[in-house]
Amino acid sequence: MRTQDQDIHVRRVLVADPDAFVAGYVVATLEDRGLPVAGPFVDAEQALVALTTDPAIRAAVISQVLTAAAPELLDAAERAGVPVLLLLANPAPGGAQTAADTAVLAKPFAGYQVADWASAVLRDEATEDGATVLHLQLAGTDAPMDEAIQL
Repeated sequence: MRTQDQDIHVRRVLVADPDAFVAGYVVATLEDRGLPVAGPFVDAEQALVALTTDPAIRAAVISQVLTAAAPELLDAAERAGVPVLLLLANPAPGGAQTAADTAVLAKPFAGYQVADWASAVLRDEATEDGATVLHLQLAGTDAPMDEAIQL
């Protein structure tokens, strides 16, 4: 298990998607938000090596396509205590078959949705019941707003 006391600036988000456009879009959005990225990785083997050797990886955004080809990728993330956001290429009408604690996001999606999830994970701002809380700031200031939005 990795330590929880690492600074957000040394924590990284692994991005793995065989679609170069999607991977690049996700990486650009995360980097624009100021989040360090590992990847993008276009195959499961490269992502698995990074996930098991880079202790700075604290969150992972992984395509369903890669996990279908290499289920050991999700197993390695679970063993390492790394939360995963699974990007669903073609979600089934009944929903995806994933572990109960795996977050999912169906394509098409907006990059900010991935960045919001990663920011919350890296800042350890999940409430006790598992709901994600986003703290908003007034535009142009460092002053936080009085309320938070719970997803």
